[in-house]
Amino acid sequence: MNINNKYNQNLYLLLIFSFILRIVAVYFYGDTIIEYEWETLLRNFNEHGVLSLYSFNGKQIPSVFMPPLYILFLFILSFFSPENIELAKIVLAVQIILSTLSIFIFYKLCTIFFSKNWSIFISLLFSIFPLNIYTTTQISSITLQVLLLLFYLYLFFLLYKSNKNTYLYIFLFSIVSGMLMLLRGEFYLLFIISLLYLFIFKKLSFKKSIIIFLISLLVTSPYLIRNYFTFNEITLTKSIGFNLWKGNNSFATVEGSLSYEAHIKDNMFKKIDNLPKNNLFEIYRDDLFLSEGLKHIKDEPEIFIQRYIKRFLTFFYFNINSDYPNYYHPLFIIPVFLLSIFSTIGIWISLRKLNLENRYLLLHLFSIICIFSLFFILPRYKMMILPFQLIFANYFFIACLDKDNFVYKFFKFKK
Repeated sequence: MNINNKYNQNLYLLLIFSFILRIVAVYFYGDTIIEYEWETLLRNFNEHGVLSLYSFNGKQIPSVFMPPLYILFLFILSFFSPENIELAKIVLAVQIILSTLSIFIFYKLCTIFFSKNWSIFISLLFSIFPLNIYTTTQISSITLQVLLLLFYLYLFFLLYKSNKNTYLYIFLFSIVSGMLMLLRGEFYLLFIISLLYLFIFKKLSFKKSIIIFLISLLVTSPYLIRNYFTFNEITLTKSIGFNLWKGNNSFATVEGSLSYEAHIKDNMFKKIDNLPKNNLFEIYRDDLFLSEGLKHIKDEPEIFIQRYIKRFLTFFYFNINSDYPNYYHPLFIIPVFLLSIFSTIGIWISLRKLNLENRYLLLHLFSIICIFSLFFILPRYKMMILPFQLIFANYFFIACLDKDNFVYKFFKFKK
């Protein structure tokens, strides 16, 4: 049998298995309705043609709280969905496809670092990781985000390794970068870090760097222009103040707090009620939260530092004091615990022979953790770093089978 055919067959079987596994998960555990901010934004966009979370005196107030890409995703699906099929079912069906596609892209990404055999193995772990399966069943932007992030990383390394025909990679990388910024407002920081990395270590020319920046800017420009004329600000989202206060108020835990007590202590209900009820309401509201959040940090810097360290460790490892429903369910906590330990050892192994590719993965991984640790850490955020941790965990698995590796010798000695 041709060896390439064998690998292709294994890959096809993996994708088919992953697809069926997600169908079963969605059938038993899938969301049945679109709710929370997504439902409000989608309904107002369909009925009034405005992305809006609030209305005052019968007038819809434009929103800049949530990034627009997932709402656009939901709107397109609602536009083309048959009337006799519930939109939630259509969304989950598409997310099953996107999640399966992300496994294929993850496999392609892994082949940059490992053999095809090891890439199939680690892609299988990615496929069956309970959190990855669970997020597919939820109507949330995380499935689309993981797909775009993996595609972004794959294109980054294609661009990094390529010495010719780079303009196609540049174009695709720029498009995906722009889409990620429209999906996660903070992603522009990671994009700038990546662009600087290419410029410094790949010696990417200044011309090509500017092309990447301009194309990604072109992707985001319609929304940036909308926000400038609506809110008098060039911004992708306006939620940093809300997130900072949620993660740093007096009642905040690692997972933040939006409790009634937290609002009362800072007199937030009254302060929000006194804000002008015009198109700039969300701007004023977020500025208010930002002021209160910074006040907490300034008044109690030691507590902020303690919380930051706890959030950092929670993000990479797990939360030992979580109040999140079902957080300590064995199907969630055991895989997360094992992956955290294996990836830690894998990072240690990779540091012994650190190349530029692994250095970028570490830079990207810890940049995500450092940024989000300023605010709060929810269990689903683990999906943002899951691909990185699995790649580094694979170094541990490989070392365990390598008789010349110190990890193998250590475990053999312990045995």
